[in-house]
Amino acid sequence: MTTLIKNGLLYVGTSDAPQKLDVLLQNDRIVRIGSLQKIKADEIIDATGLIVCPGFIDINTHSDHYFSIFSDPLQRDFLKEGVTTIIGGNCGESLAPFSLARKNVSTDWGHTQVSSVNIHWHDMRELFHVLKNKKFGVNFGTLVGYTTIRNFITGGALRDLTDSEYEMTENILKDALKEGVFGLSTGFEEAHEEHIPYREVSNLIKIVGEKKGVYATHIKNFGDHLEAAIHDVLKIARETGAKIEVSHFIPTKDYAEKYQKAKALIEQESAMANIHFDVPILLERVVPIHRFLPNWIHDEHIEETFVHLHNPRLKKRIMSHFSQLDLKNITIAVTPKYLSSLVGKSLKDISKSFGMSIGNTLLYLMQISHMTIMCAISDVDKKTLGDFINSPISIISSAGASFPKSEFNSKTREPIFASMSAISKEGNIGIERLISKFTSIPAIKYGIRERGQIKEGYYADLVIFKDSVPCDVFVNGTHVIKNGVLEEVCVGKTLLKTY
Repeated sequence: MTTLIKNGLLYVGTSDAPQKLDVLLQNDRIVRIGSLQKIKADEIIDATGLIVCPGFIDINTHSDHYFSIFSDPLQRDFLKEGVTTIIGGNCGESLAPFSLARKNVSTDWGHTQVSSVNIHWHDMRELFHVLKNKKFGVNFGTLVGYTTIRNFITGGALRDLTDSEYEMTENILKDALKEGVFGLSTGFEEAHEEHIPYREVSNLIKIVGEKKGVYATHIKNFGDHLEAAIHDVLKIARETGAKIEVSHFIPTKDYAEKYQKAKALIEQESAMANIHFDVPILLERVVPIHRFLPNWIHDEHIEETFVHLHNPRLKKRIMSHFSQLDLKNITIAVTPKYLSSLVGKSLKDISKSFGMSIGNTLLYLMQISHMTIMCAISDVDKKTLGDFINSPISIISSAGASFPKSEFNSKTREPIFASMSAISKEGNIGIERLISKFTSIPAIKYGIRERGQIKEGYYADLVIFKDSVPCDVFVNGTHVIKNGVLEEVCVGKTLLKTY
C-alpha cells in the first residue's frame, strides 16, 4: 500500500523551518520526501494549505492508570488530538508488577473499569506478552512505577523495606528494563506515595542511569516546599547520571513565582545533567475527585474512605477542609454512565441546581459516584505557562488519558494544536519549535527509535492539520482518521526499549 501526501506545509519535527514538500508512504514507513508530483500511489491526499507534521509523542499519559487502555483500546481521544504514541507507567504507577494491592491503588485513582479487565499477568514479561496480543489505536510504551513495585512487595503497607525486600526491588527493576520498559518513575504527590524517601530509590535510579534509561518523577511538596523538592531531584541527577524527567511541572496561579525560581534551578543544572521537565499544554488538569479530600484520609483505600464520608463527626472535619479550598474552578470531566449529564458542568453550577453549597455538592458527588468522578481544575497560570513551554529543556505533554466515548466529552477543552498555536503567537515562539517539543525531543529523550520526525526510513506516524484539528492521521502507515472521520482500526504497536 502506497500513499502520497502532496503540497503540504511540512514540519519535520525538528526546529527547521517548514517547507512545502510531498511525502510518500509505503506500508508502515516513510520512503521518500521531496517534489514527488509524478509519483503514482494507491492513495493520494492533496494537503494544499494544510500542515503536515509527525504524530505527537505524549510521554506523560495515564490511560494505563485508569485501565482505559483496555476499555478504550482505540484511544480515540489521543488520536483526535494527533497523538500517535503514548508512554504510560508515570507517577510511580504502572501495569506491572501486578498484585491485589495494585488493584486497590487503581480504584483510589478513580478508575471505573478495573473490575472488568481480565488481569492475568504478574510481571513485565507477562504484561508485554498480553499487550503484544492486544490491538491498540496508538503506539504504547511504558515506564515501571516504583510505587507499584513497592506495593507488589509489601501488599500496599506503608512501612520501611527490609534488606531482602529492597534487593527484590532492584531485581524487579533490572528484569523490567531487560523486558523493554523505558525507565523508572516515582510519584510523590499522592498521599500513599509521599512517605517514600528519595534515598530509598537512589540506587534504583543509578541502575536506570547505567542503562541510559529515563527516571521520571512527579515531585512531592508542590507549592511552599517546591524548591526543596527540586534540590532533591537535582542531587539525584548529579549522583546517578540518569536521564531525568520532572513530570507535571506546570505553574499554578497560587505559586507562579515559586515555579519560576524552581524552573531557573533546573535550567541551570541542565548544563551539567540530562534533565528536562514536561509541561501539560492544556490550561485544565484532570485529577480524581478524591484529590480534594484532606491528607489524613488519603492513606486509606477506597472502602475505608467511604466510612469517613458517612461519619457525622468526620464529615464535619472534611467540610471544614473543603471551606479552605477554591472549588469554584472545578469542572466535571469524567463520570460513570449514570452521571454523564454532569460532564462539562462546573461544580458551582451543579451546586446551584442541587440547591446545596459547593462543599456539600462535592461530598455528595463523591458518595453517589463511589469516588469514580474525574475533575478538571483551571488553576494554571496562563502568563507563566508560555515561559515554561519556551524553556530550552521543556517537553510538551497532555498529562491526560483517553476514556471510552460514553464517558468523556472532548468538547470541554480546546484542541491541543490550537493551544500550541495560541502560545506560539502570544509568546512569539516558532510553531516548529513547539512541534519538536512534542515529537523529536521526547523521542530522543526516551529512546523511541525511528519516530518523532518525518524522515525517510522512519515509521509513518503523521498528522495533517486543518484549522488546528487533525483531518487525517496515520499510525504506522495506516490511515486511521480520514477527512476528520475516525476509522475503527487499531494498528498501534507495543514499543519496547532496547538497551
